[in-house]
Amino acid sequence: MKNKTLCNFLLLLTALVGYRMLTDYMEDTKDFR
Repeated sequence: MKNKTLCNFLLLLTALVGYRMLTDYMEDTKDFR
């Protein structure tokens, strides 16, 4: 049970980081234009 919770936490963390990087990339491209 604990291992599954840890896996879910890592998945959520990765999703958050990926989303933040994506938004930053979008902002950079917008500023570049």
